[in-house]
Amino acid sequence: MRAFPPISARSSTTSTSKQRPTTETRSPASGRRSSNAERDRWNLSGRRYSGRIHPPSRGTSILTLAIDDLVKTFGEVKAVDHVSFEVEEGAFVCFLGPSGCGKTTLLRIIAGLEQADTGAVRLGGVDMSGVPARKRNFGVVFQSYSLFPNMSAQRNVGYGLECRGWSKSERQKRACEMLDLVGLADQARKLPSEMSGGQQQRVALARALAPNPSLLLLDEPLSALDAKVRDTLRQEIRSLQQRLGITTVMVTHDQDEALAMADTIVVLNGGKIEQIGHPRDLYTRPASAFVAGFIGHMNVLPVTRNGSGFHFSNTILDVDEADPGQGDIRSLGIRPEAIEVASSHGANAPRNVVPGEVRAVTFLGNLTRIEVAPDAQKDTVLTLELHGACDIPKLGDGLSLRLPSHALKVLP
Repeated sequence: MRAFPPISARSSTTSTSKQRPTTETRSPASGRRSSNAERDRWNLSGRRYSGRIHPPSRGTSILTLAIDDLVKTFGEVKAVDHVSFEVEEGAFVCFLGPSGCGKTTLLRIIAGLEQADTGAVRLGGVDMSGVPARKRNFGVVFQSYSLFPNMSAQRNVGYGLECRGWSKSERQKRACEMLDLVGLADQARKLPSEMSGGQQQRVALARALAPNPSLLLLDEPLSALDAKVRDTLRQEIRSLQQRLGITTVMVTHDQDEALAMADTIVVLNGGKIEQIGHPRDLYTRPASAFVAGFIGHMNVLPVTRNGSGFHFSNTILDVDEADPGQGDIRSLGIRPEAIEVASSHGANAPRNVVPGEVRAVTFLGNLTRIEVAPDAQKDTVLTLELHGACDIPKLGDGLSLRLPSHALKVLP
């Protein structure tokens, strides 16, 4: 298993908790009534309500989330196939992959909403397998918001606290704090139908954070929002997570979202982990052709070895990272932004220069995306990106591309 570093070191200083009036509630385990002190022992964060916004205090223990050899099948389909990894306290991790890769099933197993066939989910060394979802003290935010339509924003935020036995005054105070935290202090009395999609998702986030959860789980929380709102909320959620220092696991199929928000990305495909790592590492050093194509755009070049280089479209390509002992290498990859426009064009192009013809030009504001078909390999299209003010070629123009040796990656 692999441990990931937390996003930042957090101060060990905590505020003095305010004394809460003694109330009694019914134990979810036995049905008997119990005091606040007993109820706090059920709370896996180990923290009593303090009226302040900060991560739960857990003493000297580190609440590492450990996923140990999880397997989950649905009939003949293995949705999660022997998945193992670790997340240190305070990290933001994204599960990224196409539809059907197992990312949502994995999140639901962590949340306690699905039961794994084999394997374990551990938090701080404690096996959570037998702990019901309602007792895990995990905050969960769904794509669909799941707000009660007949309740105001304040009551929606406080509903989970009511289920936990908090008094009315405590619920109201905490709900107001949470709504203020997500920038909705002036929307407390509104119903969900009177709020925008972005505001409703902020309410759902405030509700998930209200009980000081040990872990925040986000199931594609931004996918139902328009692009502008999605970008804004992306920044807000990341900033809030860093401020609170709460361990967060998010499911997404949006590569840009994962790259922008995560400390660590877990790329899933067919129920298995393809690669785990920092976003920059996955982008610059993909472990497979699948990861290369899924994290951003990657031009894939079919090649054959030619001495110390590789043959592609009547051109010899030198590759800095290629090891002669690597065996049968059939594909190289290069990112669109790494391709350069070369001055020469013709049959006698130098090494790492590929002559071609412009097939498509797409203007995207701050950049222009150009597709070029190599002269000697028309079935392969190379995409490059030109930034800022520059000479834009026209359809049908001849254009030679330089593929720098340091930018070409060997794809397993």
